[in-house]
Amino acid sequence: MPPAGSAAQLSQSTCQPLEDLAARLPCLLCTVLVLSLLILTALLLRLLSPTRLCRQLDDCLRTTERLYHGSLIGRVLNAASQNDIAKDLLRLQQDASHIHERRLRNVLRPWCTVWDVLRGQSLVIARCIWDATVLQNRIEVLQEIRLRENLLHMQGGSPASSTGSGLLICDCH
Repeated sequence: MPPAGSAAQLSQSTCQPLEDLAARLPCLLCTVLVLSLLILTALLLRLLSPTRLCRQLDDCLRTTERLYHGSLIGRVLNAASQNDIAKDLLRLQQDASHIHERRLRNVLRPWCTVWDVLRGQSLVIARCIWDATVLQNRIEVLQEIRLRENLLHMQGGSPASSTGSGLLICDCH
């Protein structure tokens, strides 16, 4: 049997690390909180980076231009729609050009990315992406309307009778 004094020492030595951990717990929580905030900030800067958003804007504009040119070739757009969409597409291209010019001026200064995010440049780019997506949707809706009209003409129906068959044609801008 071990002496009684050693059991007290054993229980006291096993409790010591737990007491140390309890004393350090607030410091550990602060460290975890600070690290979490740093990671979250880095992720937000990455998501809101003007460089990343400019690449997304380029892709969106390319898709919109392809849809527009396809609609012109397929004679999907009437003259009024064609003019409206052409004006909107030109405005988007000019906005994108200004955005790219600003990004190219700031590309050599890495701190400008953070500054641009804080000044709201990312929101300007996101708005341009949104407008390009809305324009894509308008072109796709016009293509669908034209396709339905062509199908009705092939079946011998008229567009006036299409409203009774459950087709709803809406021209929203």
